[in-house]
Amino acid sequence: MIKETIDKELVSALKSRDALRLGVFRLLKAAFQNEEIAKKHPLLQEEEIIVLDRQAKQREDAILLYEKAGRNDLISKEKEELAVINEFRPKKMTEDEIRAYVKNFMDKTDDKSFGLVMKQIMSGLKGKADGSMVSRIVKDEIGE
Repeated sequence: MIKETIDKELVSALKSRDALRLGVFRLLKAAFQNEEIAKKHPLLQEEEIIVLDRQAKQREDAILLYEKAGRNDLISKEKEELAVINEFRPKKMTEDEIRAYVKNFMDKTDDKSFGLVMKQIMSGLKGKADGSMVSRIVKDEIGE
């Protein structure tokens, strides 16, 4: 499980006095605990991936905001944190892989309404693909 790996890495970062990694691991550990409290059960691996994706998305959004504000000092910190989080996230599907998955799904279904197609595709690709990219590809395939 990802949570146990992060706990081990936290101890390692503590021993090596790596402040950046230590801070990220503490934030991730807190995010996992908060999610477990909210769900009222230990997290499954898919749920841990969702937490990691959420934390990565926060860093990506912060990077965009800092770029608009011209805060280069904060951009580099967020990028370093994002790199640490990405070490534990599974590899995302490429655009070509997503496009092939969507085409295969579209060939098998009769109902081509965007909402229904997105719901079913995202349930199959949960944690494996970026939702905005899937949405764009589905719109291309449907013809919206």
